[in-house]
Amino acid sequence: MAFLFAYSMRPKTHAHRNYQDDVTPEIKQKRLERMIKVFLEEQPKPFKAQIGNYHLLLVEGKSKKDAGKLVGRTDGFMRGFFESKDLPMIQFVNGEEKTSTTKDPVKVGDYVLVRVTDASSRSLYCEPLAKMTLQDFAKKYPLWP
Repeated sequence: MAFLFAYSMRPKTHAHRNYQDDVTPEIKQKRLERMIKVFLEEQPKPFKAQIGNYHLLLVEGKSKKDAGKLVGRTDGFMRGFFESKDLPMIQFVNGEEKTSTTKDPVKVGDYVLVRVTDASSRSLYCEPLAKMTLQDFAKKYPLWP
């Protein structure tokens, strides 16, 4: 995210008291347009880099645009969308990964293991694989081997 705007002096600041605004409005506008262009070119890159990766999403609720999808957030606060469906639970029992034979609905507050299949400039689009705890995700996908 970025909040981009043309510079303007703010009263009661160090700059306002000590400097003179000597940049024309036209130059400010051109600089702002360049910054917006660069931002829009760069914004999708971190999201596109996630395609193929696995994440644990904390489910926040239903998608506002598609009632058949749920939305959650990664640990890096990226928003991810996935199909709302019943999922099995993956757990580690005595160091061994076990997947439940039953499937349960996903609800707000659940953690869902997903694989990122696509991305836009502000969202991840994911395939839901299973419900999982944060601790078990860390066992399955450790940061350091």
